[in-house]
Amino acid sequence: MVSQLSKSGKHRAFDEISRIFEERKYALKDFFVPKNEYFTGFSETEIQEQLVEHIREAEYDACLTLLAAIEAAFRIDCDYCCRKRPRTPRAKAVRKIVQTFEGMSIDRISLNELFEQLLVDQSVKKSIVNYLKQFFKFRHWLAHGRYWTFKSGEPPTFGEIYKLAQVINRLLFRYSF
Repeated sequence: MVSQLSKSGKHRAFDEISRIFEERKYALKDFFVPKNEYFTGFSETEIQEQLVEHIREAEYDACLTLLAAIEAAFRIDCDYCCRKRPRTPRAKAVRKIVQTFEGMSIDRISLNELFEQLLVDQSVKKSIVNYLKQFFKFRHWLAHGRYWTFKSGEPPTFGEIYKLAQVINRLLFRYSF
């Protein structure tokens, strides 16, 4: 059997990540104003450009955090399927994947394989798995420094990722998120 996760308890809930992002945007809007002494000598256009750039960076940070939380949800769900052994078709499919990784940690199991197990549930559309795969390409791009051109179309917004996170939240076994 794959070794159990050693959970830290420090993961953030999807709603909490969204709240923090919204609070950062408000704080940035309060900071980037012409009356702020920090911006003495800046034109309003320059201040606005800086605001837009900082909000985009805050959004990238929030996207990376949210995608990491989605990965954590899948890995915790995988651990749950192995330890509690619920008798659902998806849980059985997850356990079958885990058996092929005998002696390894759950974090070594391919996320794409875990994503595919959502399709065992007949109500889950293939498009959800496709979005997950696309969004995790974006996560890879963010996590590795963004030094190459992102080639999977337009990067997703935080709102799009958060909407998918809410769907995932309903699909996985809910016990800690």
